[in-house]
Amino acid sequence: MNPEQENSNTTDARTELRKIVTNKGLVISRVPQKKKSMFIKLAEEEFADDYGMCLSSLLDYYYLLSPMIARIDSMDIRLFKLEGRPEQSPAKKKMMSGKEIGE
Repeated sequence: MNPEQENSNTTDARTELRKIVTNKGLVISRVPQKKKSMFIKLAEEEFADDYGMCLSSLLDYYYLLSPMIARIDSMDIRLFKLEGRPEQSPAKKKMMSGKEIGE
């Protein structure tokens, strides 16, 4: 093997090694300790310590449920507005004489 081929193989190996190293790590900072512990416990119990799959699953659920949650919030606001209005008492009916019906 000539020096040029050897140098090319070394460069290729380094490139592959960089790909492997960069795909193995994820650092997330400023996570409250309680949330971090919950995430680790979920990953241990449900995903065999696979943090990547745990995160992927959580994101899937988030994007699946977000539209539904937004719709529920919208319905909740509409219901609050409807319930917040004072009840309208039924209109009292009067006879021709002016006497109210139901007195």
